[in-house]
Amino acid sequence: MAPSETIAPTMVVGLLADPGLSAELSADLTRQLPDLLDRETEGTARWRIETTTQPLIVDEHGTLPSVQIGQHALTEHGWDLVILVTELPRRAGTQPIISDYGTDTGVGLVSVPALGALGLRRQARKVVMHLLVEHLAATRRGGDKDSGPDRSGDHGRRPLGLSAPVAHISSDDEEINAHLALVGTRGRLRLLAGMVRANRPWRLVPSLSPAIAGAAAGAAFGQ
Repeated sequence: MAPSETIAPTMVVGLLADPGLSAELSADLTRQLPDLLDRETEGTARWRIETTTQPLIVDEHGTLPSVQIGQHALTEHGWDLVILVTELPRRAGTQPIISDYGTDTGVGLVSVPALGALGLRRQARKVVMHLLVEHLAATRRGGDKDSGPDRSGDHGRRPLGLSAPVAHISSDDEEINAHLALVGTRGRLRLLAGMVRANRPWRLVPSLSPAIAGAAAGAAFGQ
C-alpha cells in the first residue's frame, strides 16, 4: 500500500427486526446491502451489515419507542447505525408512515405494512438504501446535517419509485428529523394491501375509514 493511500472507514449497520416477515426481509438485505452501498457511496466507506431479531413492542401509551430501542441496540451491539424493521403500522397524526430517521441518534425505522403487497423485497431495499444513503450514513460520513424534509427536494418521490404516493413530512419528535409518509387515498390503499398481506387487518391505523377497515377484514379472512 502506498504511503498516501488511505483505508476507507468501516460503517457497521444493524437491522433490528420483528420475528417473521421483517426478519426474513432483513436477512435478504444483509446479503444485498454491502455491495449496493459500496457502489452508491463510491467506496468512501466499507460496509458491514448485521441483523438481529426481537419483538418490537409498543409501550403503555400504544407508541413504539423506536429511538430508545434503537439507541439501546447501538450500545449493545456496537453498531454505528441501526434501522428497526417492524410489522407494526405507524402514523404521524392521520398519515401512515413508511419510515423515519434521526441523524443525531443514528436510528431509522421501516414499517413493513406501508411497503404494500407487491415487490416487497424490492421496496424494502429501496427504503433502507434511501434512509442510509440520503440521511443516516450521509451525516455520519461528514455530509451536510439533515435537518428535516426541507433538505429532501424530490427525494420524497424516490424511495418507492416515481408513482408512489409518498412525501417527507416534519416530525414532532425532536429526536426524529422527518417521516416518509404515504399520502392520499392511494397511500392508504397501499397500507391496506400491506396489512392484508400480513393478515393483520385488526391493527389498522385509526385514520382509515370503517368501510376500508371492513373491506380489509373481509379480504384477509376470505369473506
